[in-house]
Amino acid sequence: MEIRLIRFIDNKNTEDLSVYDTDEQIISFLKSYNLEFTEIIELNDSIYNVGEISIKLIEDKIEIWVSVDFIDLIENLPTA
Repeated sequence: MEIRLIRFIDNKNTEDLSVYDTDEQIISFLKSYNLEFTEIIELNDSIYNVGEISIKLIEDKIEIWVSVDFIDLIENLPTA
């Protein structure tokens, strides 16, 4: 079986941030990032920390669901 979908879900928001559902999108993403717990990734011009990663079998297709936490770069800037 092949991966048919990678779904990113913000822990503080119930809607999907991003869904990669074509082979090209999935391959491009997996070449760019190691999909591991605490990995930092960029989605939709924002930065997120990877949380829980779930693999689901839905209608004989593998889906990867990734919970992410938004990282507020402005809030985390060091002060002089």
